[in-house]
Amino acid sequence: MQAYDEIYRDGITACRGAFPVEWADRMREDMDAALAEALARPGGAVGRGPNRHYVEIHPEQLRGFADLASHPWVTAVCEAVLGPRYQIVELGFDVPGAGNDERHAMAVIRDYHAALPAVVRDHLTCAVVGTLVPIEQKHTIEGLVMGDA
Repeated sequence: MQAYDEIYRDGITACRGAFPVEWADRMREDMDAALAEALARPGGAVGRGPNRHYVEIHPEQLRGFADLASHPWVTAVCEAVLGPRYQIVELGFDVPGAGNDERHAMAVIRDYHAALPAVVRDHLTCAVVGTLVPIEQKHTIEGLVMGDA
């Protein structure tokens, strides 16, 4: 698989044209809103340097989450690199790599979970709850935190 080779050679891969521009614009709107919300509360964002932050969010805060997590190219890359039992344990911006799932507080409400495609539910490692609460960063990742943000 070309994406597998690119990840191990370059550290990154992409599937150009996987989603329409309008879809990407909605994702950007959601990320901007999540960042603003996280910056407005203590523990909502990890500083990564001047004007740079890491924010962990719930899948429901990103309208395109199910589209992304169930995209055939994404699932194929995940299975090729991580194996068929891969887990989605964290959803955030500027992620250097997922840590242990017990260090993350991602959650979804029951109705949202039930509506997700099976290929997403099967790999989603998070709490299924009645009400979402904002995620407070429980950890720092060595190399992630870089001075005042």
